[in-house]
Amino acid sequence: MYFDYLIMAFVGYGIIDAFMGYGDESDPIDETGAVPDTETDPDLGETPDPDKGDSDPDYVSGPTTILTTTNGETSTTTFDDVDFGVAPTVLGTDERDQIDASDDTGLEINIEAGAGDDNISFGFGASVDGGEGVDVLALSVTGNALASNSDAGTIDLTDSDDALVVNFEDGTPEFVHAVRGQTITEVDGVTIQTDWIDYYVSDNADLGADNLDADNLFAATDATRVFRATIGEGTDDFPADINETPTVQFNRTIAIMVDTTDF
Repeated sequence: MYFDYLIMAFVGYGIIDAFMGYGDESDPIDETGAVPDTETDPDLGETPDPDKGDSDPDYVSGPTTILTTTNGETSTTTFDDVDFGVAPTVLGTDERDQIDASDDTGLEINIEAGAGDDNISFGFGASVDGGEGVDVLALSVTGNALASNSDAGTIDLTDSDDALVVNFEDGTPEFVHAVRGQTITEVDGVTIQTDWIDYYVSDNADLGADNLDADNLFAATDATRVFRATIGEGTDDFPADINETPTVQFNRTIAIMVDTTDF
C-alpha cells in the first residue's frame, strides 16, 4: 500500500514538472550555475530598434529640470523622459529672465525666452531662441548628453547683440568643425532663405570640405553635430540681415571653417 502511494507521488511530480518547467533543460544555465536575465543581461545583448533612435549603451537617462527666474520668482518645469516624439517647449517672459536647464540628459527641448535681456544655460539637444534683447547663452556639452543620440538643437544667433559660450566637459572630442551653409525652402508660395553655421566636434583635426556629403553635412561616423546656429532668415521681399560674425566662444580648438556658399 505504501509502495502504491510512493508510485503515485512520483507520477504526480512528473506531471507538475512538465507543466511548471522544472528540470535541467527549461532554463539556460551558464557555467557558474546562474540563470541569466534575458531582458537585462548585457552578455546576451539586445537588438536595437532603428525606429526608436536608441541611445548609446553608456547613456544614463534622468530627469531634465528647467528653472525660470523672473523678478525674484522662480518656476520649475521637470521632464522625466527624453522621448516625447515632439520636443516640449518652455517659455520665458518679456522681462529679464534667468533660465537654467539641465545639461546632462540630451533632452530635445525648445526654449523660447521672449523679449528682455536674458541669461540662458542649457545642454546638448536644446533649441534656443532668446527673442528680442541682449541675450547671453551658455551651452554645456557633456559626454552623457552626446551619448543620448538626440538630434542637435538650433540656436538663434540672428541678433548680433547676442553671445554664446560653448563649454565641452573633459572627455568629449577635441576639435570643432564649422560648416556654413544656406537652405532655400518654399512655404505657401513664399521662398525662404535661411543662413546657418553647423558646429561639429570630433577627434580628427583633418576633417574638411572633402568629407562633406551632398547635403554639406559630415557623416555621423566622422563627427557629431553639436548645434546649428541660425544667422539669418529672410524672403525675396524681405531679405535676411545676416549676422556674418556671430559671437561664439569655445573651450575647444576650431580645426576648420568651411563655407559651402562659396562652392
